Amino acid sequence: MRGEMSEVDINIRIRRFLSTALREIDSGNYDVAIENLRAAEVLDPGNPETLFNLGISFCRKEQFIEAIDHFTRLIKLPSTPVDLLTVLRLISFSLIKLESYDQALVHAREGLRLVPEDTVLLNLAGFCQEKSGRLAEALALFRKILEIEPDNANASNSLAYLLAGSGTDLNEALEHATKAVKAFPGNAAYLDTLGFVYLKKGNADLSRKHLKKALSLNPGSREIKNHINMLLKI
Repeated sequence: MRGEMSEVDINIRIRRFLSTALREIDSGNYDVAIENLRAAEVLDPGNPETLFNLGISFCRKEQFIEAIDHFTRLIKLPSTPVDLLTVLRLISFSLIKLESYDQALVHAREGLRLVPEDTVLLNLAGFCQEKSGRLAEALALFRKILEIEPDNANASNSLAYLLAGSGTDLNEALEHATKAVKAFPGNAAYLDTLGFVYLKKGNADLSRKHLKKALSLNPGSREIKNHINMLLKI
């Protein structure tokens, strides 16, 4: 009986730590959340809810190595109520932030074996292929997203940027870039892509218009500034 009561007491303490941590995560107080989650982890190192929320908290703090460690421990558990697809997305995203594109692609593909039409994972995989210089594979993935979700602005933007950068089809690039900006006219990245497409098409006035607006929305963007420098050299 004493052993059973002790286990009950431990579970109560874990729930209290988790409850406090979740409130702090919602408030953006990730350090306090991590402190409480660490305390819960000491009591039960294999608690899936604790591991998941530690991973989330470290992601929010951009401590991606720690996030990956906890997410990896989570998926190695014999069973977990946490959605595996969500965890694989988060691991892939964290690896991308660490510029480990091939490893990120492995986890994205693992998720796609579970749900082949998951557009979040398709986008992550496409980004990895792009960063690894595999243009054809990246284009195919972004096109697949648009087959599943024709109004996916992020896929339209990515496809436009790759087509413009490679000079493959500037008219198609313009079509996709325009579609993305119409959907989200205040998105600096989409405006930058549209400006870049016009730059590649030789339309300096429209390129300047969109790049200037993009820079006003995101004045710290190195990529937008690079495109403006390219325009100034023409």
